[in-house]
Amino acid sequence: MNILEVKNMSFSFKNNCVFKDFSMSFEKGKIFALLGHNGAGKTTFIRLCLGLLKEQKGKILYFDNPNISYVPDRGGLFEFLTVEQNLNIFLKLNKVGDVNKREYSEKILIEWGLLNKKNTQVRYLSMGQKQRLSLIVAEVNDPDIIFLDEPSSSIDISSQELLNHHMKKLRDEGKTIILSSHDIQLIENVADTILVINNGEIKYVEDISKIINLTSIYNHYTNEDTYENN
Repeated sequence: MNILEVKNMSFSFKNNCVFKDFSMSFEKGKIFALLGHNGAGKTTFIRLCLGLLKEQKGKILYFDNPNISYVPDRGGLFEFLTVEQNLNIFLKLNKVGDVNKREYSEKILIEWGLLNKKNTQVRYLSMGQKQRLSLIVAEVNDPDIIFLDEPSSSIDISSQELLNHHMKKLRDEGKTIILSSHDIQLIENVADTILVINNGEIKYVEDISKIINLTSIYNHYTNEDTYENN
């Protein structure tokens, strides 16, 4: 069953066409990976789906009124507040009761290896720890769809392993994840469906189980001879 459909979407920045008649259906309980070079439109696509940008042609349709969360590549946290204070703010915004809030905070911080950092200001966390906290606060509204923009950017190995495990767990719970990434290893480990985007168009869509060499696929459909794994 589809939870999101994009139909013939077009969008331009001034005279620069980002998308041309972009159409795609996103099913419940799957992880979709958007793959493309810098400037291909991956982040713009996410912002269009979130309503942060307005499509100029076509439609973006959600079904069953889903809860939606977004984890940007950078930012989204209160840098001068502690880990626990950040979490409490987002729990309050999502109207989680005080008793449940205390129980949830301890449980989720243990799960993500951040309990010993709960009184640390976010500005003093490593990039991996900040990304863990961003994922935590993105889940407090029990989202049906989670948009992740470069979720593995600049994170350490232990955070990467937690990220991989947690995304699979969310998928198994029926959540839909749409992520943009340059990390081939991440995509190969967690994605169900790959979308290669180039020059404002979907050039290739396939189940990961049917792909033998994702790097070659990327190079072929983006007309690049080399691929940088950032």
